[in-house]
Amino acid sequence: MLSIVACLYLILKLSSMVYAITGIWVAIAALVYFTYSARNSRLEKPDGIGEAAE
Repeated sequence: MLSIVACLYLILKLSSMVYAITGIWVAIAALVYFTYSARNSRLEKPDGIGEAAE
């Protein structure tokens, strides 16, 4: 419990610039993730190509 409180204390003491940079990186990562997944989705491929063998 003490380690959780200590970590929260350290996180809350970070500057607002750290939160802004983190937000920008999360937005970039989400954009890359969703762009990649939309292009490589098994649902978008023709029948039979993306299905798992049973």
